[in-house]
Amino acid sequence: MPASLSLSLPFPTAAPPASDPSAAAAPFGAFCSYGLRFCGLRREDLSLRSLNWAASGRITPDSSRRFSRKILAVVKDNGSPAKVFDYDLVIIGAGVGSHGAALHAVQKGLKTTIIEGDIVGGTCVNRGCVPSKALLAVSGCMRELHDEHHLKALGLQVTSPGYNRQSVADHANNLASKIQINLTNSLKALGVDKLTGVGTIVGTQKVKYGKVGFPGTEITARNTIIASGSVPFVPNGIEVDGKTVFTSDHALKLERVPDWIAIVGSGYIGLEFSDVYTALGSEVTFVESLDQLVVLVAIPTKQQLRILTSTAPFFYRLVCLDVPLLSFLLQPQAREKGEKDMFEVRVAKTSFKANTKALAENEGEGLAKLIYRPDKGEIRGVHILGLHATDLIHEASNAIALGTRLQDIKFAVHAHPTLSEVLHELFKSAKVNVGLPSSVSQPVAAKPVFR
Repeated sequence: MPASLSLSLPFPTAAPPASDPSAAAAPFGAFCSYGLRFCGLRREDLSLRSLNWAASGRITPDSSRRFSRKILAVVKDNGSPAKVFDYDLVIIGAGVGSHGAALHAVQKGLKTTIIEGDIVGGTCVNRGCVPSKALLAVSGCMRELHDEHHLKALGLQVTSPGYNRQSVADHANNLASKIQINLTNSLKALGVDKLTGVGTIVGTQKVKYGKVGFPGTEITARNTIIASGSVPFVPNGIEVDGKTVFTSDHALKLERVPDWIAIVGSGYIGLEFSDVYTALGSEVTFVESLDQLVVLVAIPTKQQLRILTSTAPFFYRLVCLDVPLLSFLLQPQAREKGEKDMFEVRVAKTSFKANTKALAENEGEGLAKLIYRPDKGEIRGVHILGLHATDLIHEASNAIALGTRLQDIKFAVHAHPTLSEVLHELFKSAKVNVGLPSSVSQPVAAKPVFR
């Protein structure tokens, strides 16, 4: 749920021609632009070590395999920077992203402060990811308790499962409070100053904080990070009263469970609330201007869920700008790229029904799909539908990010019986046309060591 304002350093989409002798030593900035367009921010200084261009068209670091990057973001044409700074880094906003930035800054020896006008934790902890996942845990349990077929298969009998609305709401609130306290204590332990108020950039490397309408206090900082979070979007002409018309902030409080709810927009936020409220007994109707739901596979296929589509002006389509590129390609995208770049794309699949752990939990309904390049063993995309898919996908995500080839990763050890073997079997099922690279040797059986 959280949405923060940030500066990006996108990698170049294409390498320079291999015939260019200067390509290997060219500075990074010569081949790509930087997304520093928000609110007058400009690139003040960018220091990167030279990168080497691999023959495959990828970027690889130099022999030390390390490079540094530094961005100084300032307000365009707004005075001269101070010579002495109060802080090395000021972070506007105290959300989870700000905590990570502060942790990294302190590790690098920077004097850091955070400006927060509300409470520590930001959108994610207080009004987003954390309380919503607490509610989703409850809805998941409720669905299991009402799934008589599943319970009967496990030899279980449950009579009239129910819930206490206030206790469910307290569960979500208590979790948010616990995480908020943990973050606050962590910032104190790091020695990060917390300044209370609304942060405003008032000049070059100058930030003012305080209550709205009051003079405030001005401080100087060598670097500034804007991580201001987000608020629910409300279309013009719609009045939110928190009772009959409410936003995700109100929905998280779970002050009541209506018999019927219309959710405008079918993004992941709407899908999560449909899961929660239908599990607790509400009937949900989606109002969506597109011809299908944004993430159709995530919709709970229950009878009390209906979809209403329309192109009438009343309904709004929300657009999220500057979304980071995904690490995965859909099958049509991969095949299109393969045809363009003249390489073959293949698909491998495996089922959860072949996984012992999934069968033990009576959760055999699921599948995993691999999109890969057989001539190099390159993983182009992985898709998982099934039990704990959001946990399993990270192995594939890391493999893609690190450029791990199928001929290497198939030798990775996976404990048995575990759900991780779904990916193990998937990778092994790929038909790769190349052998092991010289840098990787065949696995050798380990000899027992007795002490």
